Amino acid sequence: MKTLSKEILADILCQLEAEMAFTRTCSLTWSAARIVLVERRGYTSNNHAVTALRSKKAKSKRNMVQHFVDVRAVRAVGGTGGDGEISFLQLWSNEEAGPDGGDGGNGGHVVLEASLDIRDLNHISSILKADPGERGYNKDCSGKNADHTVVKVIQLGL
Repeated sequence: MKTLSKEILADILCQLEAEMAFTRTCSLTWSAARIVLVERRGYTSNNHAVTALRSKKAKSKRNMVQHFVDVRAVRAVGGTGGDGEISFLQLWSNEEAGPDGGDGGNGGHVVLEASLDIRDLNHISSILKADPGERGYNKDCSGKNADHTVVKVIQLGL
């Protein structure tokens, strides 16, 4: 790549401003810094504004600071049961065969499990919700029970 002087760069920028109707983006190299020109159009005016974008710096590779949390107030909410099915049996020879809807499945529980792998309570949110049960179906088919939500907490050493 070629290194350009300030005067040549100013002339090129003036020429590019005139040609921006045809080219939307162009890049130049000047003293090891890359300048990217982007055409920005206003919604209310027909004027074209040319601005130089900032070069993007690489993100830091340092880890974010996580504070040690040994006490956490939480609200545990069990899952709701599934809705039952309102359905009546339909037979060819018996029009009044009766109901055949199944019950809804049970909602899940929130279970706190003590574990030696956990060192603090930073990973636990303030509201712990379990999944709801599945709805019932016709032909006396019950809904599926929801899985329990298991949250690992610190095991106190003896």
